[in-house]
Amino acid sequence: VTPPAPPPPEVPERTVSRRGVASVGFFGTGLDFTDRPFRFGDTPEIDALAGAELSTFDPHARAGGFTIGGGLLIGNWLRLPEIRLSIGVGDLDGPFADVEAEQDGLQARVVRHFMLRFEVLAGLEHEFGMITPFARGFAHATGHFGAAEIRSTGLGALGKERIRQGSVGLGMELGVSIRLSPDRVRESSGLFIAYRRGLVGTEEHGVTIGIAIVGA
Repeated sequence: VTPPAPPPPEVPERTVSRRGVASVGFFGTGLDFTDRPFRFGDTPEIDALAGAELSTFDPHARAGGFTIGGGLLIGNWLRLPEIRLSIGVGDLDGPFADVEAEQDGLQARVVRHFMLRFEVLAGLEHEFGMITPFARGFAHATGHFGAAEIRSTGLGALGKERIRQGSVGLGMELGVSIRLSPDRVRESSGLFIAYRRGLVGTEEHGVTIGIAIVGA
């Protein structure tokens, strides 16, 4: 009796791994508001400033703060998507400048600046031993808020008013991550540093430094 033929070997299904990624860090950036004027609120204490723009101040600002994000690493090479939230404070001090308002003779200068940014990122990365270079693009929506000191050429100091500015834009970041744990299969962590460049919207350039944690 001829013995039955052995069953064909099972071919394991090929699956693409998906790993969760979380990151925390600090950022510092330079911003250019040349074409992005700040606006006063619709109901300021000084009626003449309602809806007015403050655009003739020194447009170059510096900001820094805290950033936190999370996303997926697909197949150890595709970061898609990643959601990031950043909160920062900035330096926008400068000399008094004329305000484009209904009443002439009003001047203002920014004395406080706060920013809140929401981002969606996607990009590529590849691991070479303990080092992983990456390139990502991002889309963001950012709100800038602050306070402006007001004065009149005839009456002198008039107090402070709130200002705001909102923008959306696109940009890219290039960087490298250094893995701290030797085992890449299990949960691992690494230090990363990235250079950021805003290309559409408010022009900006800066650096982010932090820790990334990759799930098992």
